[in-house]
Amino acid sequence: MSQNLSRQYATPLLLNVACSKIYRNLVLAIFVLSALSVYLIFTSFNTTSSFIFICVLLGLIYVTYSTLANNREYELNWQENNYWLITQNNKCETAELCESSVITSFCAVLNFNLKQGKRQTILLFNDNVDAQSFRRLRVRVKVQGIKPQSHDTIRL
Repeated sequence: MSQNLSRQYATPLLLNVACSKIYRNLVLAIFVLSALSVYLIFTSFNTTSSFIFICVLLGLIYVTYSTLANNREYELNWQENNYWLITQNNKCETAELCESSVITSFCAVLNFNLKQGKRQTILLFNDNVDAQSFRRLRVRVKVQGIKPQSHDTIRL
């Protein structure tokens, strides 16, 4: 009863997600540690190991750059019907929050099923959004819960 009542009077939740310094620093720290470990593996430099080291280092730089490109601005809007509108680069998509999402006081991993059958994961740290909006997100998910995924398989 109270869950239906809370859904009936729930206001839409709008999250303006900015770029996260925590995310950037975490990715850069992983890159530095990875590059250091690769360097320590190839301590005896000869022509072959130098070439392999440079290739691995370039691969790490590419992965780091592409991962940092995911640190972008979003607008997440939770509607009353339990659907989300995800807006990025002036493109809006309807999505449903998956059961596999995790929300803590430090970060949130939001897994979405998009209407086109795709999946999207958005990683939020507590510096991506203002403290009040992050708290409202945590409370809303705790009160209303996450709708279990519907499956096309038959359960016996």
